[in-house]
Amino acid sequence: SGLISMANNLGNNLENRFPEKEAVIRDNLEKISKPLISVAETWASESIELASTPVMITHESLAYSVRDLKLEVVGKLGFQEEEGREPSAGEMIAMTNLVREKRPKAILCDDQHPDISALTLSKETGVPIINWNTLVTGPLSPPENYAADKFRENIAVLKMTLAGSNRDSVGGNNR
Repeated sequence: SGLISMANNLGNNLENRFPEKEAVIRDNLEKISKPLISVAETWASESIELASTPVMITHESLAYSVRDLKLEVVGKLGFQEEEGREPSAGEMIAMTNLVREKRPKAILCDDQHPDISALTLSKETGVPIINWNTLVTGPLSPPENYAADKFRENIAVLKMTLAGSNRDSVGGNNR
């Protein structure tokens, strides 16, 4: 899984940089790996049910999540890549039409990169927004299993939102 690979890469890089701390790094890697393995198993199990569920994303930081959960990305709101740029009316109409055609069940937003166009699109079409914690930031001294708990919260919110989402209601105003 991507989570375990990420932890192993971090551990290997730390060991290379601080070889005198190898034992401590290995011990800490083992401590963090156990809950991440549990999360990876949960995600693998959930991905069976979620496979091919259409979603839109607002940032590339969500790519690992949608890949691991086997979600189908039917559109990407990429306007924030040009800082301060808002989408034109024509671009928003095109995105609204894309939503009506592809019928995503949710718009996934990186919680560190708010997206005004996603809010507008959600209001126009009724597609719910899910704020996804990518762990870019967090507490300086996180509680034990903080990362694993946040990943579990992400999947719980996704499932709850998708369960409440009615595919037939997607499309908003039929102008």
